[in-house]
Amino acid sequence: MASCLRVNVSDMLANQEAGLHIYMGGVGLQQLFIIIFSILVVQVLWGVRRVEKDVDRARRATLILGAVLVVLLLITVSPLSLLCVEADSMCT
Repeated sequence: MASCLRVNVSDMLANQEAGLHIYMGGVGLQQLFIIIFSILVVQVLWGVRRVEKDVDRARRATLILGAVLVVLLLITVSPLSLLCVEADSMCT
């Protein structure tokens, strides 16, 4: 009976570890897309500043694109903090 319990516990730990690896892969893919999108936002920002002669419109575009970058940063921090907590609980 005890050996059956050990097998079930080891299977549960293996499944939990596999799930964590899948989650980490998803977070990594999300981070890749956020980095690509952030690079595109910065390129648009540079283009607006270079092309736009009206200072007020350029300032508004900078404000909006800056807000997009802040939101992307917040989206990045949330899953990474959860991932650190989850990885820490797996190690203990």
